[in-house]
Amino acid sequence: MLYVSLGAWCQVAQQLKNHAKESFVSSAFDWTVSSLKSVPRIIDTDGDNFCEGLTLSKPSNSLTCDTYGILSVSYTHLRAHETR
Repeated sequence: MLYVSLGAWCQVAQQLKNHAKESFVSSAFDWTVSSLKSVPRIIDTDGDNFCEGLTLSKPSNSLTCDTYGILSVSYTHLRAHETR
């Protein structure tokens, strides 16, 4: 069985990575804040419009995908995870 994180922020992905080990599949959902409404839309469309129509929010430097209504955390936050 494979696990994909669908929780808020990256904590769910981190816990799955720690406990599910090789059964964990990393995906775009690991680094986004996704509403329950947006997840089935992304899955149903195979994410074809993922990250189209982006809006940059200042001063947080986060991106919103207007098509699906998901938020990508700031690049600074992502860089912190890359260094672990």
